[in-house]
Amino acid sequence: TYNFIINLRGLHRIIYITFFGRLKNEMYYGYEKDYSSFEEFSKAVAEYIDYYNNKRIQAKTKWMPPIKYRIASMCSA
Repeated sequence: TYNFIINLRGLHRIIYITFFGRLKNEMYYGYEKDYSSFEEFSKAVAEYIDYYNNKRIQAKTKWMPPIKYRIASMCSA
């Protein structure tokens, strides 16, 4: 994985590092022992990615989930 990060350039590297840093802080650190198998951890990561892309509210999306923000942006354009 580290070699993959080294080969990323500019914005792609920043996005990758930011996303995985958040993932580790929000769903892994402090919960390491909650996952009894790799499959369970893998499922939790997939659920987190869905949450991050579709439900997580944040200031840059005007406090809307990303999917609603995308729809609102397309309607206003």
